[in-house]
Amino acid sequence: MDFAGTIERALTLIDEGEQGSARALLMGLLSSATPARDAAEATAIAEATAVLVELDVVVEPDARIDEHLERMRRLTEGFDDEATSEARARAELGRVEFVHGLDDVDPVVHVRVLQHALDLDEAHQLSPYAGVRRVAAEAALTAQMIRRWLGQDADSIASALDALAIRLGGESDPRLSAIRIEAMVTSSRLRIENGRDLTGVAEMLRIAIDESLRSPEADGCGLDAALLRADLAIADGESPR
Repeated sequence: MDFAGTIERALTLIDEGEQGSARALLMGLLSSATPARDAAEATAIAEATAVLVELDVVVEPDARIDEHLERMRRLTEGFDDEATSEARARAELGRVEFVHGLDDVDPVVHVRVLQHALDLDEAHQLSPYAGVRRVAAEAALTAQMIRRWLGQDADSIASALDALAIRLGGESDPRLSAIRIEAMVTSSRLRIENGRDLTGVAEMLRIAIDESLRSPEADGCGLDAALLRADLAIADGESPR
């Protein structure tokens, strides 16, 4: 089966606005696929599934996404190499990350996606592969963003973000470093905006600023951290530095 060629054709159709045709193409490919014969084929199956999940997650019921992911796991069973593991994890992430592009989301949808995000983080945070841990961290960050949208307890959310930042402290992957910085900045902002205990917040922001200088992906968060730290200094009657 020409997985690579079919995926490329599907992506071209999506770019042309032919999502329905792309979906039909991918469904035809995956529904007729047999279990992967090698790691390259397993990775391609997972990559095709990821595109299909992105197409269906907004318009199809959750059960349909379950079917796509279960088929992917069955077809790629026995292949746990880095490329396949990351591709599978990214396919699973598709049912979580789509919420960032939506407006006026039903809280019921947010609650469902929140649970998916928490499950995904728990399943993959200890993976030996950085790309899979990156998926876990993306899911963990999204989970706390959803909790904010749902108006859940600010202290609990800030503590969860602190825990995420600590967990990512030893990571060298650029995206993981950026997520760590965003977690620190968001935790600090929650404490400041909600009038919580600010002990340690200035130091956390200093660390975020320093680390952002070494993480191009976190430029915006570094600026946010600097502005928050300046606000703290002014509130304390100090000169912002």
